Amino acid sequence: MKLQIDRIINEEKIEIDEVIDFSNVSMPVKIVEPVKIHLNFENLGKREVRVSGEILATLRLTCVVCLEEFDEKLKIEVDETYIPETFIENRKEERPIEELSEFTYKGSYLDTFEIVRDNILEFIPPYPKCPKCASKTEEI
Repeated sequence: MKLQIDRIINEEKIEIDEVIDFSNVSMPVKIVEPVKIHLNFENLGKREVRVSGEILATLRLTCVVCLEEFDEKLKIEVDETYIPETFIENRKEERPIEELSEFTYKGSYLDTFEIVRDNILEFIPPYPKCPKCASKTEEI
């Protein structure tokens, strides 16, 4: 779903619940079932938009120990600020550390699909272990 920035600015806050099907999307991991999202889009002024909420996804991963596939449910908490790309281009100074959760948008809309995809990619475990192998390493 694409949300117009002007709509977010005019309505101050928009809340969406959506289900996104990733079955035909090329990703580094398989997403087993449609992804459920609950996101809030809030106008912060100066065309800045805060996106908060949660993403629920089930990934099919391969265990780094036994090489068996297993499904892992992810619950991703989202809290990000989106600013127009032109704001960054016009800045001459370095960004303070509190702005590291700022992302840019180009054009006049935010795409929920891109936000969800980027968050899932960020939260893929680097060394996934199936429950059986994870419990064995905890015992050691």
